[in-house]
Amino acid sequence: MMILVNKKHLAYFPPGRTALVLLGMLVLLLSWPPAAQVQGKTGPSTESLRSEVSQAGTDSNNSGKSFRLREGTKIESRLGRFEHKSQSATFRTEDGLVFGSLPNLNLQRILETLKTADKPETMWWSVSGIVTEFGGKNHLLITRAVYKARVITPSSESVIP
Repeated sequence: MMILVNKKHLAYFPPGRTALVLLGMLVLLLSWPPAAQVQGKTGPSTESLRSEVSQAGTDSNNSGKSFRLREGTKIESRLGRFEHKSQSATFRTEDGLVFGSLPNLNLQRILETLKTADKPETMWWSVSGIVTEFGGKNHLLITRAVYKARVITPSSESVIP
């Protein structure tokens, strides 16, 4: 005997049909697309952003204009560096996107890390966040930032973690 309870429904399945119901549920779960693959739910993929950036850079109509992402676009694990300013920082991705950073606890921790570093410009970060637009520029509300590595110079003997 199996009873499935939902807020709106109460269902009873006799012992002979329990396996059939569970098999049907398993098939539905396996065939359902993950949330990250649903178009428009998590924003454009990395590949589409890169192609749009390269197209924007080569388009004659966009000469003199910087490429901007739409408000609400989610950025996931983008590799880049921060340029430290007094109470803020600019995040530059490895593929050429530039974001001003909005103040929050994540930015505060990043700034503290940059202040204590010998060469903050050599620090690479993996950053996730939500894009906003203001004053014709993109800004990023950082939801996650992970320090990745320091660039190795020929004089440095350290190893990238």
